[in-house]
Amino acid sequence: MSNFGDDLFRATIVARGSDLWPSARVRTSAPRDRSTRVGRAYQSASKAGAMLRLTYAVRDFRWADEIVLAGGSVFQAVRGRHVMEAWLARHRLRRLSALGVSFGPFSSATIEQEVAEFTRAFERIVVRDRPSMEFAELWDIADKVEFGGDLAALYPFEAELPTPSDDLTSVGIMPCAYKGLDRRAYLGGISELLAALKEVHGARLRVTSIALNYHPTNGDLELAKDVARAARAHTDDVQLHVYDGDLVETLGVIRRQSFNVATRLHGGIVSYLTETPFAQVSYHAKCADFMNDIGAPDAATLPTDADVSRWRALAEYACAYSRPQMSVDDYRQRAESTYVEGSGRIDRRGN
Repeated sequence: MSNFGDDLFRATIVARGSDLWPSARVRTSAPRDRSTRVGRAYQSASKAGAMLRLTYAVRDFRWADEIVLAGGSVFQAVRGRHVMEAWLARHRLRRLSALGVSFGPFSSATIEQEVAEFTRAFERIVVRDRPSMEFAELWDIADKVEFGGDLAALYPFEAELPTPSDDLTSVGIMPCAYKGLDRRAYLGGISELLAALKEVHGARLRVTSIALNYHPTNGDLELAKDVARAARAHTDDVQLHVYDGDLVETLGVIRRQSFNVATRLHGGIVSYLTETPFAQVSYHAKCADFMNDIGAPDAATLPTDADVSRWRALAEYACAYSRPQMSVDDYRQRAESTYVEGSGRIDRRGN
């Protein structure tokens, strides 16, 4: 695929599928490798891409007894596959559940009502943030919704991740070319951060610009290249890493850093889960919701309109890093209890 976060969810389902659904055969949807011709077509905005996605959806619906929306899905509108999924569930042709999803924000009350109605078709939903639980209570579906945190917490990280091996201050920067990005201000902020870090660490500074999404139109590669160019004004030790489908390699790159500055949410989540110091640029409500959930210090979250002083203050935070209030062990245990043990509880109820 082209998106690190989506591939992490897929790998989590593959690794933990027998725990989540002990008596079921599990198959993930969409092409496994989106760098192929079929994979590129699947993710394109063309009519051919839309038809290919429809073909995969029909294939999935015919094969499965239960359809699971797993990880990362943000329910902000009902469109595409959602329409077919809701129809199948209403007519009791397939069961629906969702793991690791979020609700909102919504552009209008009408769209919110459509999403609320859509969620009523589900037998079980595990959400990854507290605001989604508030929506569940508002929509009167709290009896089928649980709060489990991000699905990636179930992924078995420990066995394959290296640790930093030298005394360099290694800074990983994971940008996101989101809609509305002020590119100049963002690159200026990164430059201010690196200048402030260099004042502390001198020449002992290494920067890795990490593109976590290589989608041909919505990806981060060009922005990551700009970050690398900006970093060369502060150090000669600059690397560009592009996620190309090798999940383990990119996990290792993230883990090797002394400090990560993530805009892509799963850059921050993986940093947290591997106990790598990090900060999060909050370009979307889901970023702030995650940082609030783990009890991250205020200094660890940057708004998208952060001024020069906030970026320079981030250098001070990087040097005197303070861990989030929620331990990684507690975060993972909550996920195990909700996703895995919760699945067993539902099975025993006969659903």
